[in-house]
Amino acid sequence: MNTQKIDDVNVAAMLFTIGFTQDRKAIQLKKRNGKVKFVYFFKSRSECGEYQLKECLEAWGDDSFVEQNPFHPLSVIKAHTHNRNQLLSEIKSGAGTLTEVEHGSGSALINLAASAESLEGLCS
Repeated sequence: MNTQKIDDVNVAAMLFTIGFTQDRKAIQLKKRNGKVKFVYFFKSRSECGEYQLKECLEAWGDDSFVEQNPFHPLSVIKAHTHNRNQLLSEIKSGAGTLTEVEHGSGSALINLAASAESLEGLCS
């Protein structure tokens, strides 16, 4: 079974949520600047056999996947991750106002002070 290295905690959380397991334990890397990064190693197929790692990673990086598959578990997790990140950003900055924007069958939290570039593709 092939192993895939993942260093994005949001992607790792998504994979754990839909049933992927690690091929080996995660490792902790400490960069020269002192920041710590974790690297996870996942098996190429979910435990239930329904999901392939390569396909999940491609879908996670494809904004049109959410639009075309709004009720797919990956779409729901991606929406959760986006909304969580928006809330954390709002808490950390202490400024700005979030508003809920409904689109299709879902909704997203948008910072009203966000740049047009950061909003592009969100509700396409």
